[in-house]
Amino acid sequence: MIKLQHLVIAAGMFLLALFILAVSFWKLTYVSPLPVDEANTLSHVSVQTRLQQIFTPPYLPDSPLFLSVVLSDRIRLALASPNQKVSEELRLGNDRLWAAQQLVARGRKTLALTTLSKAEKYVMLASGDNAHILNSSHEQLHTQVLNTISNHIDQMIAMKPYFNSAQASTIDALITQMKGLETTR
Repeated sequence: MIKLQHLVIAAGMFLLALFILAVSFWKLTYVSPLPVDEANTLSHVSVQTRLQQIFTPPYLPDSPLFLSVVLSDRIRLALASPNQKVSEELRLGNDRLWAAQQLVARGRKTLALTTLSKAEKYVMLASGDNAHILNSSHEQLHTQVLNTISNHIDQMIAMKPYFNSAQASTIDALITQMKGLETTR
């Protein structure tokens, strides 16, 4: 009886390992060599960015593993300093915009619209909740917010023809909100 239980547990672990391996190969992407500066040394930022690319696969909201992305994002936001929080919210907004574009390409337009709304909420948070940081001496963050807002507006305009009229009106509302942020900065 005990041997049968051990066999069942071993088979279950094997299947779990096989599933993880299959997901890993399914999400496998080409990773280019790490960039090096003129002195042939790796910068800390490039190594950190590359590790994030390797260990954070681009799961989309239609993946059951997307929950891990959401949890990771929330933890990173919670641990971020006020200045880092603005950059992190902009990154999350850009990540969600990319995810929305991928979902549109897959024909998942309703989920793409929800994801696009979340993308814009992150950008609005970066712009509004952290206005005291942006209004201080952090010109680089201010420029980053303005560039992100402008890029999101352009991307939403480009995506709009792929949606039906009701969905397009939601995108119009998002564009109007983003333009309002653009003019108040």
